[in-house]
Parts: sequence; C-alpha cells; structure tokens
Amino acid sequence: MTDIFTDFISTELDSLALKKLLRVLKTSDNDVEFINVSTNDYLGLSKNIEIAKAGFEAALLYGSGGQSSRLVTGNHLIIEELEYALQEWLRYERCLCYSSGFQLNHSVLKALGSNNTIFFIDKLAHNSLITGALDSEAVVKRFRHNDINHLEDLLKKDKYLNSSSNKIKWIIAESIYSMDGDEAPLIELSDLAKKYDCELYIDEAHAIGITGEKGRGLSEKIKPTVFIGTFGKAFGTNGAFIASNKKVIDFLINRANGFIYSTAISPFLAGASLKSLELMQNMDTERSQLICYANSLRKTLNLETHSTRSCIVPWIIGGEQETMDVSTILKQARITAIAIRPPTVPIGTSRIRFSLSASLEKQDLKRVVNFIKTCLQ
Repeated sequence: MTDIFTDFISTELDSLALKKLLRVLKTSDNDVEFINVSTNDYLGLSKNIEIAKAGFEAALLYGSGGQSSRLVTGNHLIIEELEYALQEWLRYERCLCYSSGFQLNHSVLKALGSNNTIFFIDKLAHNSLITGALDSEAVVKRFRHNDINHLEDLLKKDKYLNSSSNKIKWIIAESIYSMDGDEAPLIELSDLAKKYDCELYIDEAHAIGITGEKGRGLSEKIKPTVFIGTFGKAFGTNGAFIASNKKVIDFLINRANGFIYSTAISPFLAGASLKSLELMQNMDTERSQLICYANSLRKTLNLETHSTRSCIVPWIIGGEQETMDVSTILKQARITAIAIRPPTVPIGTSRIRFSLSASLEKQDLKRVVNFIKTCLQ
C-alpha cells in the first residue's frame, strides 16, 4: 500500500478506537452453556433437521451453488417453486428472491427511483432502504420516526408545490423496527397513501414469521404495493424476497442491477427456505411463546410494552463504553447480549438489544431475568 493510503486507514481506525467505536469480528458463542438473547433466529429454525435435510436434497439435485445469475443459467426450478409458494402464502401475484435483504432493498429502490419519483421514508428505516433511496434518481424526503403528522405535512407541501406535475410517490417504512422493536402505524400509513396517491413499500423483515395469521406479518390487511420479506430471520436460512404484482416484478427483473448482476440464491437455500415456510405456518404456539418471553423481559427492564408483537427488546443504556461493559458482564455470566452502538443507533442511545428466540428454554430466560435484576439494576 502507498504511504498516503496507509496513513488514511490508520487515522480512521485510530479515530474509531478513541471514540470506543472500533468494531472487530468475534467468534459466536456456540457453547451450549451460553444463553443467546441476541439472535434473529426468532423461531429457532436455523438448526432444524428437516430444513437442513430439505436443503441438502435440493443441493444434490440442482447443485450446491447458484452457478450464475438467474437471467443466464441460474434460474433453478427449486427457486421458482419457492417463489410460487411465497406468493400463494402472501396472496400476491408474484415474488422474486434475492441473495440478501440489503441487496434487495438497495437495488429495488434504486430501480424504482426515477427522476419522476419522490420517496417519503421513515428516518429510522434500515440502512439498505435509505442508501437505496439516496443512490436513486428520486427526490428523498425523510419524515420523523412513526410521525404521521410530519409525513402528512410533507405530503401536503409536495402536493401544493407540484400540483400540476405527475410524480410517482412512495411511502417507505418497516413494519417492526430492528433497533427499537416498535411497530409502524400501518393503517395510518395506508390511509395517507390512498389520500395522496402514493404507493406503499413495507419491509416486514422483523415481523414475517412471528406476527399475523400463519406468520404473514403485519401488513396483510393493508396490502402494500411492495412487501419485503427476509429468510435470514424467522425462516432460519438466508436471502430475501419481494412480493408485488406481475408488472413490478417484471420491471425489476429488467431494471434492478442487484438482481440482474448477482448469482442466484443457492438451491440449498431455496430448498431449505421452502421447507421452513411449510413449518412456520403451523408454529402459532412458538409465536405466542416468543411474545410472552419478550413481554416478560420488558417488565423486568421496566420498559413500556409499546409493541406486544415484537420480540426485540431494547435496553437503552446511553454511553458506548458503559454499554460495552454491561455486555461484557453478561458474557461473563455466559449470556450473549450484544451491545449496539453508533452509527447503528444515534449517539447517546447505545443499548443492549435483546432479540429473542422461541427455542429459548424457559429456565434460561428466567436465569437472564434474575441476573439482570440482581446484578445489573
């Protein structure tokens, strides 16, 4: 490396270290004695034998890798079977699978965001949504988190300023937000979309599988134009998908660079996700147990049960180092509870983000709760 580049990298890393924000990769605590309360494996399906077997069988039949993009030779039948099952389950015309949720959101919004488009996006939306919108040609306007009045003010102002134009408008939000675990006011968002002639884009990554009838998420009744789901959380596998009408999916196949130029998801993941979809539809008991776990932890931490349908419980501590110290204390007690710091969350709101799984044993949750009560409060 050149001296100039070396100096630049060193300065950046030193700055992060000084601010207590330097990140390093750590091996996951796989020891059976560790209690993991920071997982996105909401239904505990990532270690399900039936799902692993289904993935293995698909790999034996089609190969272990995607082999190419789907527009070349990577469009294996097992992927189309998965997409068909998803669209039947969610009652949409078409679904399209991607290799990751980040890749999906970024490339879909970049493709949808023409110079005749305005995106109205929640300020706490996931980075993939924000960067995808900003990298497009669309005008981007961000409304205060879950603030319906602020969003309507922006829509009114836009309508007044562009009364003679023919802009395509999108309202973009998540159904459950990943850092606070709170729900979007979906009915109100849908009402505004109808009132101001907007399309609605809802990312259900943290709701699908754990909320709604048969795990369909929170937006089934409002039927957004675009429904985003992920396999990397409740499904227990990897990848993501978009559900919409046929024309939108056809458009993305032809215009979304993240789809066109990426290798297809592997047949293993498609087969595994297909089995996961079959199993999760009959896991109402696990879904109920998961919400009970979350509410129990909220009560221990004296938190408002502002969202009784989320298994994400944020314990906001504030300072970066203090939060890291709490995470270390929990780890010493063989509890995996990861500290979340800026820039993922705003400065001064560092937190332990508890993210629970239905596979957690009741006695393990009880040990976590008792440890927090006796040692950390």
